[in-house]
Amino acid sequence: MPWHRATISRTLPSLRSSYLLKVELTENVLTEEIAQLIAPEYLKRFLDMHHTRKIQLYDVLFEQLPQHAILAACGSSEHLALSRAWTLAAGSLIWHHPVPSLTEYNIRSVLTALHREVRCDDCKRMVLKRIDHIVAQWDNLKTTI
Repeated sequence: MPWHRATISRTLPSLRSSYLLKVELTENVLTEEIAQLIAPEYLKRFLDMHHTRKIQLYDVLFEQLPQHAILAACGSSEHLALSRAWTLAAGSLIWHHPVPSLTEYNIRSVLTALHREVRCDDCKRMVLKRIDHIVAQWDNLKTTI
């Protein structure tokens, strides 16, 4: 089947867009000259993809951690401390690993460090389950325009 110009012009940007996921969208990278070279339709789709990935990651990272029933060794004050530590770890992850360059390894290494500090076995299981959920969600995000 011969390739038609219209097919190529729609397919090529979609195929190449996954390679651009790690590009930070700053003024130094995406200059006006480069933006003018890209068709407006594809530039918008590319920017929307980056924005959507960022928002979806924030949503899944900053969801409240589930809590187990209050126990003698792990009560509401420990739950609150874990919730605060999770928020700090998630913020640190975003601060030190901007979304375009974020990898599964980054997610696991930062959040697993928090897991090692937790004393309650039930809380540890919930944190590990949550880390797995975040990694799965990150892997399932759209990677092409």
